[in-house]
Amino acid sequence: MDMNNRSNQLLNFLKTHFGDMINFSSDDYLHAFGRESDALLYWTLFFPELVEIENRVFLRRMVTDEEGLSEAIANSHKPISEIETSYNFVEVGYLFDCSGRNISDKEELLLAEKIKVAWNAWLKTKYPNRVFRVEILTPEETGSTVGVQFYET
Repeated sequence: MDMNNRSNQLLNFLKTHFGDMINFSSDDYLHAFGRESDALLYWTLFFPELVEIENRVFLRRMVTDEEGLSEAIANSHKPISEIETSYNFVEVGYLFDCSGRNISDKEELLLAEKIKVAWNAWLKTKYPNRVFRVEILTPEETGSTVGVQFYET
């Protein structure tokens, strides 16, 4: 999907959820409806805390036992990329729970695309000499909702 189409999708989303303000750009919607505290809240979604275990990168939020994960990696017969994707995976529809789901599957996909872009940049910034693959998974692939995952190639 090209950048103009993504920008149009975002603008259409903003119009649907915040009202069709004539001649408003995405920046105008941010100024009119955004809150600084929300930006800080979502920081962890777009630039998550990462941890390195056995020379592999994982989402900190998914690792509850670093030593246990290290042992699991050492004793597993699975490819390391399969272990990585199981820990470096989020389902967009289950990230938020404050008042229930308020966007469509199509809009979840738009959010997943924004997460993918941010994660790609974040991983390149944190680990400039390493190569990661960030992927979007469809509800059919996850069994429930749009997902985003990464692993090192």
